[in-house]
Amino acid sequence: MNRKLLLSLLAIGLIAALIGGATMAWFTDEEAVAPATFTAGTVVVDVDGPEIGTPDGKFFDNVNPGDCANVEWNVVNKGTKDAYLRVKLAGSWTDENLLNNNVFWAPDPTSGWKVFEDAEGAVWLVYPQIVAGTYDNEPGEFVSVKLPVIIGFDGDLTGNVYQGKTYILGGEGSEVQAIQASNDAALASWGEEWSEILGNPDYTDAYLDAVDYFTNPERGGYKMPCYDRGDPVEEPGETTLYDVIANVIVAGGGSVVGDDTNIAPNTLVTLTATANEGFDFKGWTLPAGLVLTDGNEESSTIGFVMPANDVNVTANFAATPAPVKYNLDASAWKYYKVNYWEYTWVKSTDYGTVAPTSGSYDKDTSVKLTASPKHGKKVKQWDEYKNGDWKKISNSDGKTSINVTMNADKTIRVVFCDCN
Repeated sequence: MNRKLLLSLLAIGLIAALIGGATMAWFTDEEAVAPATFTAGTVVVDVDGPEIGTPDGKFFDNVNPGDCANVEWNVVNKGTKDAYLRVKLAGSWTDENLLNNNVFWAPDPTSGWKVFEDAEGAVWLVYPQIVAGTYDNEPGEFVSVKLPVIIGFDGDLTGNVYQGKTYILGGEGSEVQAIQASNDAALASWGEEWSEILGNPDYTDAYLDAVDYFTNPERGGYKMPCYDRGDPVEEPGETTLYDVIANVIVAGGGSVVGDDTNIAPNTLVTLTATANEGFDFKGWTLPAGLVLTDGNEESSTIGFVMPANDVNVTANFAATPAPVKYNLDASAWKYYKVNYWEYTWVKSTDYGTVAPTSGSYDKDTSVKLTASPKHGKKVKQWDEYKNGDWKKISNSDGKTSINVTMNADKTIRVVFCDCN
């Protein structure tokens, strides 16, 4: 009975489970899908400079009509992507009233930069080759391209109105543009005509008046030394050398340094004459036609550009003359009353003294004479003995000292008195 009851209960439970939707248990597992990561490249361009170079003797902050200079920027690709570069460069005088047609600038023809005019007529300086990005480089390692530009200030067109004015090349209105070199981005963004130059280092420059200015023998920029036209360099021929011969008059009076042999023409020569003790340098005797670049015929040092011939010069010396000396005689006198109505002068130190009383002095020496009156006495005046008589020295009344210039032998007296 119990077994039948148990089986009945199990059968009822199974039917209930089937009706309730019960399922069986299965073995399972799961795992997250690893992400696929993509990082976009970068196009980042930077510009250093500019550096300005001028020919010897020329200065970019002291420009003359006819001058030229070399200006150089350094364009750096700091992005990860390879890129093409183009530059729009602007230049003008800061004074808006001045014309800009007297200034010409163009890229250095040896730099690899090209001149390109786009479909809209804009003129660009273009570096036609790909500039590598940093993707395969060490950190901080960048590829840069120098942008050298020649600028010239026309000698005929740069008149007086330009004195003190400022010309700016670059800055406002100028920019460097970089674009990824892949996927024809430049053609899509800049225009299909750019296929002519990008990737083509042999592209022939578009016409630029400044290039003609520097390369046309009929125009002012042709002789400017800053632009390299690629002219063949002539091998210099054998240079004839010449001598500088320095003579000395009087013998033993002095010496000359700087004279030499085998000097090439156009060499700067400097001669210096030095007098020996007891002698004075009296000047140079120079050959006719010799132009001095430093000093003059009376200077101890002279300079000149070596001509295409020997140069004979003479340094003239003379014995130093003995110095001219003059003698001084100074004395003290007293002025006193002989009687009620009569005064007289007599040489005496009763009323005071003077110093110095004598001496021998070089010509034009200034000697100070000092009077020392005794108690109760005063200086009346100073006199100088001239032409057989005593002459009062002007503005000497009452002074205890005077200065005497020794331009001749001098006899001086100071007169003391017992006066109020």
